[in-house]
Amino acid sequence: MIRLIKNILLLVPVFYFPQKPLIPVKIENKWGFMDENKKLVIPAQYDQAYPFAEYKIFDKEEKKYKNVSLAKVFEKKNMKCILSTNINLPCTNLSSNSENSATSVFFADEDEILRKKIIREDEDRKIIDDFQKKVPDQFEGIKIITHTPLFFEVKKNNKFGVANESGDIIVPINFDFTEPKSFTNQQRNQEIYFIGKFMYPSDAPTEYFSRNGKLLLKSYMPYFPILQSGTLIKVQDKEGNYIIYNIQERKFINKKSIINSPQAIKMGIYWRKGRIKNFL
Repeated sequence: MIRLIKNILLLVPVFYFPQKPLIPVKIENKWGFMDENKKLVIPAQYDQAYPFAEYKIFDKEEKKYKNVSLAKVFEKKNMKCILSTNINLPCTNLSSNSENSATSVFFADEDEILRKKIIREDEDRKIIDDFQKKVPDQFEGIKIITHTPLFFEVKKNNKFGVANESGDIIVPINFDFTEPKSFTNQQRNQEIYFIGKFMYPSDAPTEYFSRNGKLLLKSYMPYFPILQSGTLIKVQDKEGNYIIYNIQERKFINKKSIINSPQAIKMGIYWRKGRIKNFL
C-alpha cells in the first residue's frame, strides 16, 4: 500500500494542470513565471522562456499518452521542459496528439528551431552591444534589419531610420516604418535597398534608398514589384501617372507615359506575367 501511494504521488506533479497557465515575466534580464494575480511562482532564473502549452507525454507504465502542461525554457543554449512546479521533464518524449514517428520528428525539429533561435538572439545581442559602443547614447532603440550585409534599424524621437555597421545613417530617421527590400542582379546575387514609409499623412510618398544612402525615388503607391527578380518596380508619381522603375539600373523605363486608368491597371496585371511590352 505504501509503495502504491508513493507511485501515485510521483505521478501527481507530472499531470497536474493549474487552473490558468502561468505567464512568462522578465526580471532583470532573467525569465520566470507569474500567476494571474501577478505573484511570482517560478523565480526569474532562465535566459529565455516560452508560454506554457499543452502537450502529450507517453506514460511507459500505462503505455499511452497523457496530457501535460509545460513550458520550454533555456539556460544559456540548453533547453529544458518544466512543469508549473518548476520540475524538469524530458523534452524528447513529447507529442501533439499521436504516437507516430512523424510527430516525434516534428517536435525534434521544433526544439532544434528554438535552440537556433536562442543562439541567433544571443549573437544578435552581442552585435547590437558592439554597435552601441560605436554610437553611445545616439538612439532610443536599435535592432538588426539585415544580417548580410549588416544594417540596423535605429529609433530616435519615435521615428525610424537605417544605419550601417559603422553608424552612418543610410535612411534618415524621420519615417514611421523602414523595410529592407532586395532584387536579384545579373550575377544572380541579392542586392539590398531600403524603403521608408509614413503613416501620416496618408498621401505621403514611400521613399526608396540605396544601401549607400542615396535617395532613388518617391512613389505614391505601395511597393509593387513587376518581376519575380524584383528588378522592375511599378511606381506612381504625384499626378497619378504609373511608371516602371528599373531598380538595378536606377532609371525609369517609360517616363510618365501611362495615366491612372482601368486600362493601365489591366496592363499592370500583364506585367506580372512578364509581358512588359504590352505595357510600354
